[in-house]
Parts: sequence; C-alpha cells; structure tokens
Amino acid sequence: MTKLSSNGLTVRKLSVKDADLFAKISNGPMMTKFLPFLKAKNVTQAEEIIRKNSRYNYAMYGLFVRRVGLVSVFAVSPNLFDGADVHYFTGEKYYGNGYATQGIEILAQLLSSKYDYFTFSIHADNVASLAVQRKLGSSELESKCKFYRDFCYSL
Repeated sequence: MTKLSSNGLTVRKLSVKDADLFAKISNGPMMTKFLPFLKAKNVTQAEEIIRKNSRYNYAMYGLFVRRVGLVSVFAVSPNLFDGADVHYFTGEKYYGNGYATQGIEILAQLLSSKYDYFTFSIHADNVASLAVQRKLGSSELESKCKFYRDFCYSL
C-alpha cells in the first residue's frame, strides 16, 4: 500500500511531481535550525532532495489535506532492527493544527506491515515536536542521541 486516507487527510509517497509543493513548505527558519538537509529554497532543490533521499534508502511521504495541499513531510529510513527512523516537518503556516500528530498516526498505519516500530530523533529545542511525541504516547529512549542534544522516541 502506498497511500492511506482518513478524515480528509492522505499520506502518500512523494514524487518529483510534488517538488513545487515541497519547496513551498520547506523553507522556513525552523527548517534551517532542525532539518537543514530537507530545506529547499526552490523547486529545483526540492526535486533534488526528493531524488537524493530515495537514492539513500529514504522514502519521502507527504501529508495532504483536502482543499489545502501538502502540509507535512516525513522522511522514513529503515534501520538495522526491523524498524524505521523518521524525520518530519510541517510547513510553518500549518503549525498548531495537529497535522504532524495525525500524519504520524496515518503513516504508522500505512507502514505497520513493513516496520515493527518507528524512532524519532527530536532536537531538545524543538518544543513542538517534543509535544507531538508526548501526544502520540511515544516512549523516550534515554540512552541514545545525547551527543546531538536530541531526544529519541519510539512508537
């Protein structure tokens, strides 16, 4: 399954055809601080990010809201233990609507047959993403990520 919808929200794999939408939501200051490797200043950079991540075994998924478009992006990479590491962001103008939380819930359903669990590395200063993990009921993995000032969560 490559797409799953629920209540007007759809999570599906991104393609280079989505690069214009990706570029529109991936260029805010929070991207520079927390996920600079996913920041695109224009459509050409967005296309390259989508292509490059697929070459490095990341699957790029987007959360699409009916009548709005792309609001969140999830980069999913398999790890060595039958799980997946997930990096995600929501476009700045969509903050505060619960899209990251809902998107992760749908993504987990979509990929549950492929992965046993998901891990999220969240920067210690990223209050919004820390709140998302707490809302989801994720458990903190205290022994990991201290060097990067991150908190790691597992769902």
